[in-house]
Amino acid sequence: MVPILDELRDLLAEIGRQSGPILRNSRGQPWTESGLGGVFQKAKAKAPGFNIALRIHDMRGTYATWLARKGLTDQKIGRIIGWSEKQVAEIRRRYVDEEHVAASLVERLQMKKSV
Repeated sequence: MVPILDELRDLLAEIGRQSGPILRNSRGQPWTESGLGGVFQKAKAKAPGFNIALRIHDMRGTYATWLARKGLTDQKIGRIIGWSEKQVAEIRRRYVDEEHVAASLVERLQMKKSV
């Protein structure tokens, strides 16, 4: 089961999807794994000025990061995306916690500057 949040529900309404697969090719058919992978690689190649080293499965890590920032526990995130709590904890440590530390440092430096 994939949870449908308000943002996704709004997007689905906007694109006119009520049921069935969301990702579809130019013929209106659901993407195959190889077809979606090919399109993903072409989009990466067209990204001007970006060195994109991501793969499709990296999107799951991005989603895990987003869920962590929304306050979900590692256990809940793991259940949603099919990872162990240990895998989720590593993503949280690497991306979410480091971002928080950096943001706090900037905030403290700004406060010292204004004093």
